[in-house]
Amino acid sequence: MTAVLDAFAEEIGAEGPVRVVGGRTRWDVGGVAPEGVREVRAPSGVVAFSPAEMPVQVGAGTPLDELA
Repeated sequence: MTAVLDAFAEEIGAEGPVRVVGGRTRWDVGGVAPEGVREVRAPSGVVAFSPAEMPVQVGAGTPLDELA
């Protein structure tokens, strides 16, 4: 787990503001973010799928239309 967090910290950096991006359905709530703000988002996409038993594992940011 530490390696994952270290990689995330290296990608995002240590200085300046960061904002979390979701589906951008309420993007204007709270006002416009200043220039230079770094964006982070949840991973998306299908991670695993087993047709025989029908389970699907997806990243937290995967939209339902992509899953369909």
